[in-house]
Amino acid sequence: MNKLNFNNPEALKRIENLEVGVLISESGKCTEEEFKPTNGKVFTLKELQTAVRGHIEIYPHESDLTGKVVIVNEEGRHLQMRPNMLAAIKYDIDAVGPVIIIPRNQIE
Repeated sequence: MNKLNFNNPEALKRIENLEVGVLISESGKCTEEEFKPTNGKVFTLKELQTAVRGHIEIYPHESDLTGKVVIVNEEGRHLQMRPNMLAAIKYDIDAVGPVIIIPRNQIE
């Protein structure tokens, strides 16, 4: 995973064009990183679970993220994970813990 440079229009373009996903750390870190499958095509369940630190859940989202899948920790609230402020501000997602946003074609 590479940290995103928001001054790098090429990196942001790849995300907007659904070429790569992003991993958004929770509020204590407020970082957004490129997130790509190890095999270059689709993510394994283990990769997704490792990123969100537990069981995954597909987060329901609005049309501004059409073509993307939002994944969160299924038990994040129960585990008292921190609110993800960057995801809330940037993507209008009310989630806790790490948030993954990936192109739909990278999940089976």
